[in-house]
Amino acid sequence: MSIEEITVQFREDGTHTSQTLTLDRVRFRLDTYTNKADGSWYLDIFDGDGVALVQGIALVTGLDLLFPYRYLDVPAGALFVNDHEGDRTDPGLTTFFDRGAALYYETVI
Repeated sequence: MSIEEITVQFREDGTHTSQTLTLDRVRFRLDTYTNKADGSWYLDIFDGDGVALVQGIALVTGLDLLFPYRYLDVPAGALFVNDHEGDRTDPGLTTFFDRGAALYYETVI
């Protein structure tokens, strides 16, 4: 097993940003975006063909974000937000850029 950091991107216009990654030997597209009204981050996961697997996952600390979706074809490993500041708060709009938190994926294979 290994752990890799996944870059969380931000756009001032609030639109989705996409990146295609290979996680446990399978290609996925991850879209990150913010909700400025509640100051939160969200994630959508698509398969390699662009078909939505799950949308609207809140990026919160302290949980395997993929656990509730294991019955779907989501990545096999654990996806989690690590709070670098140690106060276990959920990331705000600038937290990922201030390096106060990061999104990580722990591989299975």
